[in-house]
Amino acid sequence: MKKVTQSVAAILIALLVVGCGGNGAGTGSGSNTNVAFRDVPLTITQINALKAGDRAFAMVERESGIVFVPITLGNRYTAGANDYLTFKDSDAKFGFGDSGSPILTPDGHTIGALSGSYGGDNVLITPIDKMLNAVGRQASASNQSFQTKLAWFGVGVSDRAINEFKESNIHFIDAGPTSQAHAATRGGPGFELIAGRSMAVVPFDGPLVKMFAIGTLTHDPNKNESLGFGHPLNWDGSPFNGMPVSPARVVAFVRDPFWGSFKLAVPAGEFQGGIAQDRNTGILVERTRETQWINLVVNANGRSTTHRVCRLDDMNFQSLFVANGLDSVAQLMFDSGNPGWHETNITLTFANNETMTLEPGFYNWAFAGYDVWSAIADHWLHTVRVEITIN
Repeated sequence: MKKVTQSVAAILIALLVVGCGGNGAGTGSGSNTNVAFRDVPLTITQINALKAGDRAFAMVERESGIVFVPITLGNRYTAGANDYLTFKDSDAKFGFGDSGSPILTPDGHTIGALSGSYGGDNVLITPIDKMLNAVGRQASASNQSFQTKLAWFGVGVSDRAINEFKESNIHFIDAGPTSQAHAATRGGPGFELIAGRSMAVVPFDGPLVKMFAIGTLTHDPNKNESLGFGHPLNWDGSPFNGMPVSPARVVAFVRDPFWGSFKLAVPAGEFQGGIAQDRNTGILVERTRETQWINLVVNANGRSTTHRVCRLDDMNFQSLFVANGLDSVAQLMFDSGNPGWHETNITLTFANNETMTLEPGFYNWAFAGYDVWSAIADHWLHTVRVEITIN
């Protein structure tokens, strides 16, 4: 995957930020006001009848609203067991975070979801019939041979933690102060999970540190469900035990042909469900899906803060969020990039309200997160609260 080393704040100064106009039907450069999103999927027969040279529209969300960008379908592409439609994006108009953006016929019917790229400027479309057919099926390894258009963002995440994510092949972008200025929309009215709009997957949430993935919902089969992304959230397609989702507000589209363009967005509105299935052709979100939250209480430097992390099925993925989140929280609480060595007490609270206090440890809180995770990992599946006191 492409690596990003600058913060968003620096990128927004150095690069062209594109704000494509649009509201509802889509207006502004590159859009067509005659397109109307019907949220009606094409049948497999209709999709198979599509051919190179056919006109279509990509429905993308930008800071100013929904935009319908005209595209021309290209040749089909096969990766493993999956077949995709394609089009060219030579001007880097689409990027990370646009995963799941509906691709429409000129009369507004859904062809599929923008999902990835291969061989330079070739963009993949996951057919909507493949997304629908995958619902309820057993997950299998994706074996992807292309770059997906999913972006993970962090606010308050340390440089070391960001590097940990990148070393794990997770495309992670420091959202920095740019997104914090827009985070006040959280809890505000007018943000709903709905097809064609941006969404955030938020496994780590709190006042100092947030970690979230940004993508787009593609299709609402019914009032309780939505399909999105057009590719798996995780590479192996394993489910994630209700990882929570919320609507997202687009801050800006950063057009960067060198590092990879991306849609900067932040969680907005309340959590409105969770991921019920993570499959090779996309995710299924259920509004009624409940999240299992674990509270992480950190007491340090005369301060106390509570963050929460959702319980995941994938313990390796879980350790990335817990360890790097704890590192980042501790460093911010000490107002330093290197808090140094401190005796640390850890108390676990379980679902039955019983508690367990671990033997005190002596940790260097510049990078103690993985040591703490090792101490609590065996108890994680039964834990509802972790209180850490850094003396």
